[in-house]
Amino acid sequence: MALIKKLLLKNVTICDIQSKWNGRNVNIFIQDGRIQSISDAGLDTDSDTIVLDKPNLSVSPGFFDHGTQGGEPGYEHRDTMDTLLLTAAAGGFTDIALLPNLLPVIHSKSEVQYIRNRAAGKSCDVHPVGALSQQLGGKDIAELMEMKEAGAVAFTDCPEPIHHGGLLLRGLMYVKGFGGLIMQFPSDDKIFPKGHLHEGIISTQIGTKGIPSIVETIMIRRDLELLRYTESRLHFQQISTAESVALVRQAKAEGLKVTASVSVWNIAFTDEVLSDFNNHFKLSPPLREESDRLALIEGLADGTIDCIVSGHTPLETEKKMLEFTYSTPGSLSLQTAFGLSWKYLKGHLTLDKVVEKWTNGPRKLLGLKEISIVEGTEARLSIFSPEEGWQFLKSQNQSLSDNSPLWDESLPGRVYGTMRGVDFQALV
Repeated sequence: MALIKKLLLKNVTICDIQSKWNGRNVNIFIQDGRIQSISDAGLDTDSDTIVLDKPNLSVSPGFFDHGTQGGEPGYEHRDTMDTLLLTAAAGGFTDIALLPNLLPVIHSKSEVQYIRNRAAGKSCDVHPVGALSQQLGGKDIAELMEMKEAGAVAFTDCPEPIHHGGLLLRGLMYVKGFGGLIMQFPSDDKIFPKGHLHEGIISTQIGTKGIPSIVETIMIRRDLELLRYTESRLHFQQISTAESVALVRQAKAEGLKVTASVSVWNIAFTDEVLSDFNNHFKLSPPLREESDRLALIEGLADGTIDCIVSGHTPLETEKKMLEFTYSTPGSLSLQTAFGLSWKYLKGHLTLDKVVEKWTNGPRKLLGLKEISIVEGTEARLSIFSPEEGWQFLKSQNQSLSDNSPLWDESLPGRVYGTMRGVDFQALV
């Protein structure tokens, strides 16, 4: 990370559906952390100006991942705050929302304050997500207002589901008073416990207990009834089935304040990649069938699904590289998230719409200020080449963990850097 007083982004294409410059090739001059000039003509600079001039570069509002699992505090062997945020920046992210499953759990204002203080001045901004229940125990509601005042942007027990309907009801009623948001990871795994992948042809072929789609849709149906009763705000984190898309679409048509996201993994792959027991594709939610994958893409295209989430889950070897049924679900994904999404959404969504799902989609969801590339605003930018191919090499990995199925995978969308005010994180 370098502090840059003057920066010229030369011959870049703006990718921002909210900007009048969207789709145009321009020069952007940034001084003291703010966008001073945008022009499709040349801009005068002096010798103190750093110039970035690479072919076929695009610039968008900063990528935002609204559901990142970290390591610090408590699991620093998976990732420290420094390595987590370097990983995020290497993926083009200027912001992440950090989930509460740490040690100690983010369930009071002191943990929220610790996360904010620990992340200050790093290579990516962190927005803590508070736990809905104390210790993620699923019983007693946490101090939501205090966490909100300390800077928590939402509340969830994710990656655990909120099983207790009464707890969710109280949470929805509580946050309604200050316009807060509950994020639910919909998976009623108490109905079909100890599943390891989607229940279907592949689970039958390899003889491993599956996770049926109704595990997700039963909980969504229940939670929508609670939302209808409370008239509050609810977000479904990482839906994975075609029926879930249909349920959210119908609820939005009714006017309920519901939003949804999808993991990048579920729009890229299906359960077929598990036919050889590849532990790195053992994920939560599980990869499902092609019909589900296509329905999720359709949900992104028509606005039913508001944003994409990385599903980033760093894990140590002792948790991941075990016999398949004992392996912990989860994979690294921050560095590959944008490229993977663009690879599989190209032809279904335009580039600027894919970028919107990574930028202002999450910001709007969390009630944060939306940003746009216009003169006079803070420079909070992701800089990338959408059609330039690259490979995810282990030598490029910024995380302390290495649980990824994508080593040496060819992806589009090479990230060149991020800009947050005067902080320029250049990757090349």
